[in-house]
Amino acid sequence: MYVRLVDVIESLSFSRSFHVVNGRHPTVEVGLLSSGRSFTPNTVSLDPDSQLHIITGPNMAGKSTLLRQTALIAILAQAGSFVPADCAEVGIVDRLFSRVGAKDDLFRDRSTFMVEMLETADILKKATPNSLVSKSTFSSFSAKHNSTS
Repeated sequence: MYVRLVDVIESLSFSRSFHVVNGRHPTVEVGLLSSGRSFTPNTVSLDPDSQLHIITGPNMAGKSTLLRQTALIAILAQAGSFVPADCAEVGIVDRLFSRVGAKDDLFRDRSTFMVEMLETADILKKATPNSLVSKSTFSSFSAKHNSTS
């Protein structure tokens, strides 16, 4: 199910709230369906009183998919497009910062952790109260059996 365009426009507000009921990542969902599996929808609720969420769980539990899905739904809603969810209320997002995955920059003598810290510092400098930040694991804090997003 996709929320109709009219529903998205009516629920697009100037608030800093982000409420999505049974949201899905469309490409992941199609990939799972093509292999006979199903996508488990996620509900995300962010508001001015609850702006920081820490997601924990084992590897391959869907943490990165949830982060990407949240960013994708924000972009689709801002564009006035259909949103893959049962219901969505999305405030204006002036900037979207999304970083999922790790990388290093060895040619500049920067470890994965250093790259992540520099990117985080840049996000903190540029983000506004209406920005959506979706950031994945800090490499030095993750273990083989558990990660944090």
